[in-house]
Amino acid sequence: MEAQRLSLDETKRRLVDVTEANAALDEIGSTMRDAPLNWPARVSGLIAAELGVDPHLLQTILQQHVTDLLTEAADRFDPAGGIGGGRGANP
Repeated sequence: MEAQRLSLDETKRRLVDVTEANAALDEIGSTMRDAPLNWPARVSGLIAAELGVDPHLLQTILQQHVTDLLTEAADRFDPAGGIGGGRGANP
């Protein structure tokens, strides 16, 4: 009976393979990381014009702060370096 329920859950996509789930999470994480990483390049020229400062210098400074922020956030989510219990972590 349990096997039938699991099979039905898998057919209805309520149950997915862990490899498939990890791949989806990696894609979501990459997309969420890339958005703020690309932000300094998109806005630094506009901000620099408003402030009257060098656009390249401003982009470099913004990029470093965004990178630091993302690194800090990643460390909070994954302090041991291995969410997923087998993808590079020692439990």
